[in-house]
Formats: sequence, structure tokens, C-alpha cells
Amino acid sequence: MNVLFDFTPAEYGGAYTSLLNFIDYVNSSLKTNIIICVNNKVKNKIEPIIKNKNIKIHVSDNSKNGLIGKFRWYNQEIVEVVKKENVKYAFFPLGVISNKLNIPKGTIIRQALPYCKGIRLPLKIKLKMFLLEKEFKKSIINASDVFVQTNFMKKILEERYYKKAKIITWNIIDYEKIKRLKNNIKSMEDNKSYKEIKIFYPAIPVSGDYKNFRNLFLAMKKINSSKYKLLVSFDKDTNKESKKLYKFSHKIGINNNIEFLGLMDREKIYKKYIESDIIIFPSICESFGVPLLEAMAFEKTILASDMLYSHDVCEDAAYYFNPYDSEKIAEAIKFVAENEKIRLYYSEKGIEKYEKKYSTINIWEEIFNIIEEKYNLILY
Repeated sequence: MNVLFDFTPAEYGGAYTSLLNFIDYVNSSLKTNIIICVNNKVKNKIEPIIKNKNIKIHVSDNSKNGLIGKFRWYNQEIVEVVKKENVKYAFFPLGVISNKLNIPKGTIIRQALPYCKGIRLPLKIKLKMFLLEKEFKKSIINASDVFVQTNFMKKILEERYYKKAKIITWNIIDYEKIKRLKNNIKSMEDNKSYKEIKIFYPAIPVSGDYKNFRNLFLAMKKINSSKYKLLVSFDKDTNKESKKLYKFSHKIGINNNIEFLGLMDREKIYKKYIESDIIIFPSICESFGVPLLEAMAFEKTILASDMLYSHDVCEDAAYYFNPYDSEKIAEAIKFVAENEKIRLYYSEKGIEKYEKKYSTINIWEEIFNIIEEKYNLILY
């Protein structure tokens, strides 16, 4: 009797972080009868960190090989894996499920873009999101269990598909590690010269720029001060969009005010949180926003888009701004950066919110408890 978790498309970003967090949980909880599906590139990365000998890895590169590959994976290969391994429940953490499986199956809808209204996207991206919404619709209708991360997503899915969705908190951060880092590494606040204000945006650029880097860059142009340094977690070689943004920063003359950090592991990202004065999150559309949780846990001042998702996550623990207006973003940065009492207020609100609402929650524990109780499966 096995439970299958399909992480086949997860190579980087939030999806890959989710996979690492999942492995941490099953390593420590000693869960049994678990099959993880990944592609070959990811398998080579995760094999050294899997300590739980009761975890099996199934490798398939089909899901990354275009529409034909995806069809083979979701309609043929995964069906064979389920039959061969006597799988009793299949979980799809990345939204799209196989409708060919005649067993209970669950999914988390983590991509909010098909449901965000009023976002100006290129026609190519709009078409992609239209098709993705169709895939999600099939998955949601056919899933035994549908999970979402925020109230606004729950409301949208239940109104659109008449399907009950359960909210779970996408808490995939290692709070114990964060506490150790905070104790071991002196924050800049301890011994600060105030010659430079560091503003960190931990996100990867995507097509259509709904992560809103261009407006953020224009805000830095409007601030026009060497006192402010923007840190971003990509460089010109990260992907096609990052190349465009790198050129854009040079075009508007702010490249000296931006530090392009490149892709980093969690340890390095966490150190950047500690070094930074402000965490900014100007994204226009998210299903949750893990960096908001991380910022709270690190006791950092949060500047966030005035959008439904960020209010769901942060409530009163963030200073909000209009993400469509670069002037407003610039004003928010300057106001908070130059007001120590405001920064202290929001950093205290953040850690209070995190410890009260999020610190004891583990997403995978929640999901395993539901699977075990609802379907009477024994996984330990």
C-alpha cells in the first residue's frame, strides 16, 4: 500500500523548494510507503539528501518534454506506476492531476494567474493561462481533495467550479534554521552605519512580468539615490526574462543601484534576509507568497502589493502600496526606509503574526493527517 507524490516538473523556484521541504518532513517523520516522482535532473539532486529508506523514487522526464511528453506521463506512465506499486492515493502538489487514475487523488492549486483579473499580460501568456485554467478545471472537478492557500483562492474556486476547497498554509520554511541563523549572525540592525539601505526582493522573473520587476526598477529610478540598494535573486543568465530585465536596468541607468545575486540555495537566501533592511514583494498575482512568511520569521519590515493574496498572508504585518504605480512604490520605500519607528512597528508585527499563526504549522503534516484519517491509510 503506497502513496504517490508527483513532483515531476519541479526543478527550481517554489516548486523545488516545496520538494525539499517535503523530503525534510518525510525524513524526520519516518513515514513509509511513499513514492516520489521526479525527473532525472532532480533525482540526482535529491538522492544524497533522502535519509528515509522507505522512500522510493520514480524517475520520468516525460512531463518536461512538451505536450506529447505530458500526455504520456499523465495518461500512460503514471497509470502503470500506480498499478505496479499498488498505490492507494496519489497527490499532485503542482496543480495538474492525472484523470486516468481510479484511486483517490488530491491536489493543491498553487498557480493563481489564471484567476487574477485585470492583469496586463502579453497575448502569448494569456493563451497559456487560458489553457492552464482548463487543465486546472479538469483536475479540480476530478480530484477527491482540493487544497488552496488563501481565502481569495478558495472563494474563486468554489464560485467557479462548485467544488469545496480546503485552506492549508503553504508553510515550507524551516523556522528552527531561521532562529539559529538569527542567533548566530548579527543583523545589520545591531551595528549599522546607515550608509546604505538594502531592499531585498526574493523572486524569479517570469514571462509577462507579473512579478512586477519593471515597476520596481522604475521606482528605484525615481528614488535616484546611491543610499538605496535593491537586491534581486537572479542575474542576467537565470532565464530569458532575467536577460530582458538586466538590459532594462542598464537602459534606465539604475544598474549600480541593483545587486544581481543569481540563483541561490536557501542558506544563502536566508543570509540575504538577515543582511537586508526591508523585504519588498511587489508581485501582482500570487496564490500565497512564501517570501512574506520568511520575512515575518526573520523579523523584517515588509513592503507588499496592496492585493488580496498579500492581505490574506500578512494581514496587518505589512505596509501596502499600489503595485501598478512606480511612483507609489518609490514613495513607500522612502517612507518606510526613512522612518525607523515604522520599520520597527512592522517587524514586530511580522514576528508576532508568524509565531501566533504560522510557526507550528507544517503543510505536509496537515496533508498526511488528512490522507491517513480520511482514507484509513497507515504511513508510519
